[in-house]
Amino acid sequence: MPFPIIGWAVGAAAVAVAGVVYKMWNNDEDSSNSNENTKYEYDSTIIIGPQQSGKTHLANWLTHHKLLDEYNPTDYKMNINNFMDCSGHYEDAHYWENDIQDNKNIFYLFDLKKYIEKNSISNQEYNNVVVNQVSFITEYLTKKDSFKSKKILIIGTHLDKIDNNKAQQIVSELKSKISLGNAKILYGSLDNEENASKLEEKIIKALKEF
Repeated sequence: MPFPIIGWAVGAAAVAVAGVVYKMWNNDEDSSNSNENTKYEYDSTIIIGPQQSGKTHLANWLTHHKLLDEYNPTDYKMNINNFMDCSGHYEDAHYWENDIQDNKNIFYLFDLKKYIEKNSISNQEYNNVVVNQVSFITEYLTKKDSFKSKKILIIGTHLDKIDNNKAQQIVSELKSKISLGNAKILYGSLDNEENASKLEEKIIKALKEF
């Protein structure tokens, strides 16, 4: 009689150990899958910049992972989940100051192609408008205590319309003309889902580096 009891006990122990090992392995697998499927949670973010720079497109992509089929200008401002999408009508960036104060992140978007071609906005060259607006954010606002902790991303869009070397030239020019402080510059495109995903990866990486 003792032998069967011992055999049964050993067998039961083996089954228990196997069950624990399987559970640990299965939990690891579930954890891995869970990490892969975890969506990045954005803090409150204001998206500003000149007209047709992709502000509404970016807010929709980061919120719903859907690209808009057409361009619809934002008349004033609208909230898309955690993103405040502001009108690009304002050449004077002071109009954005109060809304900027209410958000943790600042995304400033501009069109790379229009910048390098020096398109006109209200009798001003596009590149000069961008330089003035960015300097207002990075040099004027960040001197105020209430703005010092904000994460600022300067995002060039429409990379699909120019080559990478020209984009690098624009970044170098902005760095030479403006004191960026802790602000980060990146660029990409929203012309299709693949490029939108690449741009989003850059944005998430930049936010995590602050």
